[in-house]
Amino acid sequence: MRGGLAALAAFEVAFDTHTQPLTDDLMKSGELIASSGTGAAPLDWQGDPPGGHHRKGVLRFNAPAPRPASFELHISRPGEAQVRAFRWELK
Repeated sequence: MRGGLAALAAFEVAFDTHTQPLTDDLMKSGELIASSGTGAAPLDWQGDPPGGHHRKGVLRFNAPAPRPASFELHISRPGEAQVRAFRWELK
């Protein structure tokens, strides 16, 4: 923490489809999971609102502390049996 502000983890997210409107609520379906197993809900979504066939924006979280060896961004999508998981190893 520097200057009284918490460190942030921000992810640019983009969805494209031509089959159905993108109605995902990323504030409910996103989660950041540290290698310790600790999960965190998003702080905010700065981007396109639900609807349409193309959406993009930035999903922000408080950065895990202490710094983990790795973390995953999980996004649950309506109608999909498995969570979409994106993993980063930190050095």
